[in-house]
Amino acid sequence: MLFLLAGCTSTNAGRKISEFSASTKSVSEGVARAFRCVDETGTALATDKAVLVISQNGKVDPKRAMQPFLDESDYKSRIAALQALSDYAVLLNSIMGEKPVSSLDSEIDRFASSLYSLSSDLSVMTNGTSYVPGNEVGVLASCFNEIAKVVIDNKRANNCKIIISSSDPYIQKICNLLKQDIGTDRYSRGLRSQLYVSYDKLMTDRYTVISKALCCDKSILAPRDKRTEIGLWLSLVNEQKAADEAMVQLYKSLEALQKAHGQLVHAFDSSSPEFDQSMAMLKVESDRLMDRFNKLKRAQ
Repeated sequence: MLFLLAGCTSTNAGRKISEFSASTKSVSEGVARAFRCVDETGTALATDKAVLVISQNGKVDPKRAMQPFLDESDYKSRIAALQALSDYAVLLNSIMGEKPVSSLDSEIDRFASSLYSLSSDLSVMTNGTSYVPGNEVGVLASCFNEIAKVVIDNKRANNCKIIISSSDPYIQKICNLLKQDIGTDRYSRGLRSQLYVSYDKLMTDRYTVISKALCCDKSILAPRDKRTEIGLWLSLVNEQKAADEAMVQLYKSLEALQKAHGQLVHAFDSSSPEFDQSMAMLKVESDRLMDRFNKLKRAQ
């Protein structure tokens, strides 16, 4: 009877870890897509600004004007960190599965190797628009190193619980640093504030041009163009709202991932309501992230 109960518990744990793996993969991919969408939004804002300057006979340096919102190396570093989180979750699922030992060992070795490589690549996060201080980037790199060591030292399925508990402090730190990069609100230093201020600046610039056209130099815009320009100016309000909500959801999704992993060790318990609740929230936030991402795409 005890053997049957142990087998049932192991099966339940495998199912729960599989659910965590799927949700974590979804969140990581969603956050990565949203980062790219935000970057595209930044490029669109820069284009609009250049159009406004040129329309007033101003000069624009195309190389400076079209600098991406996220430096390419910064973007790649963020995506690599998110991919590592996704790969970690997938690996946990593999460890709880029924793969041959040799195949599982090879998968673990590849995962650990990719983390060691990632830790050296993360140094580029200090070069562009990252809001993670240089010394914290070193901490982030060491977190991935430590997770690599943990999985190498605990390759067997019966040590999956140890891998989860030993990795949790590092998973928490990684998510905290990614959240720090986004910013807790619109007024805190971070990507969210940077994007919001970019919209504010563009709305101010557009208003200046429209106001001049209506009140001072009526030759700037033909009458039929004035309504179009005012409509575009007002549409920036909805775009800004959609972009800001996407950034909020990035933050919440990472927070939900943190909480779920913090409870993941209880997947091995016969009853784990707190883990079930955290998993449900992770799924909800993942779905909301995709919804916000789609709204941002439609608003552009």
